[in-house]
Amino acid sequence: MRKIIIIFFAITILIGSGSFAIMQQLDIGPFAKIDTEDKIKTDPTYFVSMDPLVIPIIQGNTIAATIKLELKIEAKLEFKNKINREITRLKDAYVRDLHSFFPRLMSDQTELDIDALKKRLKKISNRVLGAGLIISVEIDSASNI
Repeated sequence: MRKIIIIFFAITILIGSGSFAIMQQLDIGPFAKIDTEDKIKTDPTYFVSMDPLVIPIIQGNTIAATIKLELKIEAKLEFKNKINREITRLKDAYVRDLHSFFPRLMSDQTELDIDALKKRLKKISNRVLGAGLIISVEIDSASNI
């Protein structure tokens, strides 16, 4: 009789913990996610397509490669005029910074790290325009010419 009670409790614990794990992994029951996406009002965004940036990579006394970037900047719609006024300064800052950043980025690898480049471009944008204006910098294409 004692063994039956122990087996019953062991099976009950296994079924309970299994049910708990399944509900947690499938997001059902008390673990269901509440749809807050409908409640959050998204701000309208504005995309700025930039002219292609051509950045030479210099190693030693020669040009090792030339990188051509086509960028698209996503910003809040309320800052549209400011970004259009400052786009020339932003391009200049990109070229100046990436001129020294590319050799360091590509010193130990042959492929361009797009994620690191996006983070760097957003950091430059925040430095030039101020924090909070730029949502993201998208790279349409990056090629070695």
